[in-house]
Amino acid sequence: CEGTWTLVRVGEREEGILIEGEVATAVEWLSGGVDYRVLGPSETFGRKAALEIAAEVAAANGGDAAS
Repeated sequence: CEGTWTLVRVGEREEGILIEGEVATAVEWLSGGVDYRVLGPSETFGRKAALEIAAEVAAANGGDAAS
């Protein structure tokens, strides 16, 4: 549980957790009973990239995995 944990908006309707650590950056959220995770190495995958990709994943599901 190391690093910085922040509540963030993912897409239009979803909220998730942004986790920024020394080794990895991740965004995690639940939607329609599905657990989504966007994860990459912190050296090359920062906050901006993680949030952009998470938003794209959420949008691909209409903002809601139940769609």
